[in-house]
Amino acid sequence: IGAIGGLVEKAQAAKDAGMTVFAVPEENSQLTIYKVEKVTIGRRVYDTLVPVQVSAEEYIETNVGIQVELVKDIVDLLRLATTQEG
Repeated sequence: IGAIGGLVEKAQAAKDAGMTVFAVPEENSQLTIYKVEKVTIGRRVYDTLVPVQVSAEEYIETNVGIQVELVKDIVDLLRLATTQEG
């Protein structure tokens, strides 16, 4: 199972559809978010975005509110699908 894009948006869509568990490929275990930092140049202050690596599992569970399960292969995914509801 390979990496996917739009992970947070897909997690939100799953939650909106009533799912309670969201399967995430292990390759997506880290997520890049952008934090705003102030930079002063002379007398001017600018906002700049700084990329930060965070745990996808923790970020999605905290900010989206859906349980995340990391899967490494189809066997993991099938096991999850047959043992979880939602």
